[in-house]
Amino acid sequence: MEQNANPSDQVYDVIIIGGGPAGSTAAIYTARAQLSTLVVDKGLTAGALGMAGKLANWPGTPGEVPGVELLTRMREQAQGFGAAYAGIRSCSPSSPPRPSRSGATRAAITAGQ
Repeated sequence: MEQNANPSDQVYDVIIIGGGPAGSTAAIYTARAQLSTLVVDKGLTAGALGMAGKLANWPGTPGEVPGVELLTRMREQAQGFGAAYAGIRSCSPSSPPRPSRSGATRAAITAGQ
């Protein structure tokens, strides 16, 4: 899968809402499991970690690291396994969601880079 592909041109196995530490970690695991993965995110500096000046207590990270740098590393790792990231513009069903044969609900998500 092409990284950061146009989300409207792709059907994803997994769509993760939020690109912070939890969302990016989930993207790493789902992409490694060969599931096509899209992370819909407001941006690197939208959450608490992205706004943090310096972090000194993040596991596996010696010394201090800016929050944006840590999020960038997480995002790059997920992208390395094939996850795509898109900035969100709106998120609403194009028509009332209906269950598919598998029981999953399908809805359209409009997202932009």
